[in-house]
Amino acid sequence: GQAREETDKILLELENWIKVYRIWPKECANPYCILMLTVGLYLIVQSMVVQAARWSISDFDEKIVGMENLTFCLSVFLEFIDVNSYKRNTKMLKLIRSDYIGCQILNFKDGGPRTSVQPTSSQLQKSKMALADLMTTKALNNLTTIERSVLYFYLGFISVSFINLTLYLINIQTLEDLRLPLILYIPYISNLTSKVFRSLTKYLICLIFEVAYIVSTLYWTNTSYKFLLLAFNHVLTEIKLFNIENEDDRGEWKMDQELRGEVVYNQNQLRQEMRLKLIHHQTIVR
Repeated sequence: GQAREETDKILLELENWIKVYRIWPKECANPYCILMLTVGLYLIVQSMVVQAARWSISDFDEKIVGMENLTFCLSVFLEFIDVNSYKRNTKMLKLIRSDYIGCQILNFKDGGPRTSVQPTSSQLQKSKMALADLMTTKALNNLTTIERSVLYFYLGFISVSFINLTLYLINIQTLEDLRLPLILYIPYISNLTSKVFRSLTKYLICLIFEVAYIVSTLYWTNTSYKFLLLAFNHVLTEIKLFNIENEDDRGEWKMDQELRGEVVYNQNQLRQEMRLKLIHHQTIVR
């Protein structure tokens, strides 16, 4: 259905991400990834240097902003390393692409069905498939909500700078009032000991640099959420399917006991059913 098509589209996007955006091994490293990794590391180092240089002349609010800036840069840097981990992403994509163990149908070559009253396998299979489709739809809806939330967060993060710039252009604020989304020191462009810009051109250069970095961060964050949410949804769906199987088995055993007669089970079928349950349980745990 539509949910399956949307999932396949996302999986294709994630597969292309794994192929293109890599930082290891060295011979397969993407230049863009190396550049952004370098920029992220520079932002962390320069943030600490600026904090140290301005600490004695900064008020309490400026110190808090500086610490938040450092935390943000460090978090983004670690997220970038995580989202570009080839080994980790390959494992997660393999998990997401794998078929649900709980939806697989056993075909027994030896022996017939066991002689007990039980729901038809088609009914159970339909309920499993319906659950899998429902969980996929919910995951896609949650993913859309998360993407919008992250987008709104980053828009709010950079909107203050554009509002200040607009107020400056209509002569409501002065050049000294302009601020950047992040603390940034670039030699010969910004000042190490002051957050005030003396030139609009220098301010615009720093603003464009930071906006480009934040937009890239938005893309990394959404990609990371896609990997994590779809992988988590796959495991959660397997758990729910496992619970459905157990509930169905409990119902069968209860009905067998109510018969108060001797019930004969096909040993080969029971062995294969238990084997499937073991595989299903191992899949969830791993």
